[in-house]
Amino acid sequence: MNTYLMSLSIGPVQGFIAAARRLRDLWFGSYLLSELAKQAGRSLDARNAALIFPAPADAQVDLVVDSAMKAPNKLLAVVHTDDPRALFDGVKTEIIGFWKGELAEKTLGDEKRDVNIDLFNRQIDDFLEIYGVWVPLNGDEDYKRARKRAGHLMASRKSLRNFAQLPPVMLTGQGGGLPKSSLDGLRESVLKRDGGSGPKRGIKRYEELDALGWIKRYGRKLGDKDDLPVFESLSDLAADPFLRGAAGRKKACDAMADLVGILKKHGVKPPRVAFREHRRPLGAHDPVAPQALFWSRMTGELEDRLLESNGDKAAAEKGKREILRQVSRVHGAAGMKSGPLPYTAILMADGDEMGKTIIDILSHDKDSTDMDAHRNFSCALDRFADACEEIVDRHHGSLIYSGGDDVLAFVPLDTVLECADDLRGRFFKSMDSALPAGAARPTLSVGIGIVHHLSPMNRSLDVARQAERTAKNEGGRNALALIVEKRSGAPVKIFGKWSEGIKARLDAWTDCHRRDLIPDRLGYELRRLCREFDSSLLEWTPEGEPANPLAFEFLQTLNRKRSDRGRRELKDADREMVQKTAAHLKDLEKLAGELIAARLMARAKEQAEPPKADDRKGKTAKKEAR
Repeated sequence: MNTYLMSLSIGPVQGFIAAARRLRDLWFGSYLLSELAKQAGRSLDARNAALIFPAPADAQVDLVVDSAMKAPNKLLAVVHTDDPRALFDGVKTEIIGFWKGELAEKTLGDEKRDVNIDLFNRQIDDFLEIYGVWVPLNGDEDYKRARKRAGHLMASRKSLRNFAQLPPVMLTGQGGGLPKSSLDGLRESVLKRDGGSGPKRGIKRYEELDALGWIKRYGRKLGDKDDLPVFESLSDLAADPFLRGAAGRKKACDAMADLVGILKKHGVKPPRVAFREHRRPLGAHDPVAPQALFWSRMTGELEDRLLESNGDKAAAEKGKREILRQVSRVHGAAGMKSGPLPYTAILMADGDEMGKTIIDILSHDKDSTDMDAHRNFSCALDRFADACEEIVDRHHGSLIYSGGDDVLAFVPLDTVLECADDLRGRFFKSMDSALPAGAARPTLSVGIGIVHHLSPMNRSLDVARQAERTAKNEGGRNALALIVEKRSGAPVKIFGKWSEGIKARLDAWTDCHRRDLIPDRLGYELRRLCREFDSSLLEWTPEGEPANPLAFEFLQTLNRKRSDRGRRELKDADREMVQKTAAHLKDLEKLAGELIAARLMARAKEQAEPPKADDRKGKTAKKEAR
């Protein structure tokens, strides 16, 4: 019997996960791919294969359906067989059977009447892309060569994808094509429509879903019927700091309970976010959801729901006014008259130069065979991926994907920096424990996209990806990058290496904004200076004094600014602190960007943390004194 190094790849990945309009679509899409990868692992393990990547500590526990393990879509294993083609075909058949018989079939449940079953099954059959390559392995000393060869073969195999054209689908008796999916426009909609309105269950009017979109929208984790994503949408995520802060204010909780009663009175399903007692939603597929807390989301959707329940335009308008008045009371009772901050964060992280790290491991680990050294490294990556969920959850976020060194998470704006730093620290600790002495330690680059809660999901993900690329390419790896994309104006981009103190500076600026030590508009004033001088280069003396006209003008702008809503001048110590921090930067545009990003994070922190008892007593005492 011969020995082979076999590599498997299950896809598509990026396009499938990214085709989403809600966080739930992303969350379940990544879950599907992880479960498919675990099925591949189970199939290989049943054939006495030795898994190298991933490297489960106990295959009977880690690879079972709906286990905590987050499996990557690429697998590497050593197999013993005289017919590697037959072994691969058997694994592939079992993956496809699991996909069609378990993951896809169980999402339909009793809703088959809402779906074109024939088209649904055809799209399911055409979805998976499973590739496999194998290289003869002649002993442990041949592992390095075989792994390199398998990587080249897999890259070549993926460039020769099979494109089987499906026959066109026509509307019976009409001669027209079916509408395309709203998620990516690649496949036809499987929804049965009747007079322009479709199935309920949270699908908006005129929204279309293909089979894969349906599965991502309505699929449930196998073996855990009640498990749902922490957030349904970017609006839900953006509202989270507001809700956590409101939970500490009794008047705000009472006002939200009254809002629920008013919504019920007018026949509008109560939004989850207004009364949830824990971080998991109380129900699924509610199209109102966090819209009740955002003025911009209330008007359009609310009018449709009120007209639908009342059938009378005048009554609907009256109900709308009553609801909006109560929403204003909720905002006021929470101490935030403008409502939740409409911005939130998407975090993407990726290990730096992981291929070089593996080669370095194989060169330095003299106590283990090359295969065992790679397996130990894979175990460390598995431990990091498993730890990501606890880290993201601790920072009130929602983990979408963690496989190997890749992470995608949606995190509230007030905690995203701490979450990124904790992920970086855990990654380094996991890698350090698995690497031999002398081997280079890999680092983690993190990109954070700060986006508006009404931004389309695909655009929001693009911002986060661009931030991750910025951290790696412009930041030089081992870096953090943020891109703030507001609804007007040019995006703000900042980046820097972790070792150069970018997080410490952002924390300092955030604290300054929270304490009102620097004006809110200072960042925008500095961007204006860059345009006026047609340069952003700052020059400083060794003592931190301005050494060129732009640095001098920056200091003059800082001296003119007043804090505490313009009521007092900056204290000398505060001004010196700002100047000293700025003196470490050579780029005024970067300084301006840091101040703008920090202002948003400061506002989110203000909403998430209710005033302390001492602060409330102090304000009461001042009122009584007046």
